[in-house]
Amino acid sequence: MPHEIRLAGPWELSRADDVWERCALPCPTEASDSTAEVRLRRKFHRPSGLSDQSQLAIVVRMTGSSARSPDAEVNGVAVRATSDTDNTVLLDVTNQLREFNTIELTVPASTTVTEVKLRIVEPTEG
Repeated sequence: MPHEIRLAGPWELSRADDVWERCALPCPTEASDSTAEVRLRRKFHRPSGLSDQSQLAIVVRMTGSSARSPDAEVNGVAVRATSDTDNTVLLDVTNQLREFNTIELTVPASTTVTEVKLRIVEPTEG
């Protein structure tokens, strides 16, 4: 059974290049241009007690008429979605986490990121 850790806050939101403001999820992401994108970022520590076989994913839940897989980076490296269903996206980060990490998501301004979690799956014995 997976173990999940909420990445509730603090988050930072940017509607313009390098102008960041603190927010908590869900952040209001409106922009003056409906086609504009916004960026969300958050720093977090690598969970302790992980084994070499631990699988790690970031779960992103969104709402909005243009909800789509976000462009995502962890520690400056692009991460592709491994699953995208019902406005929930899984991003595999098993081999990308360091002791201290930064996730950055880019979404259309009309999309609201409602929840982000780190999912840990340990292999089952037997």
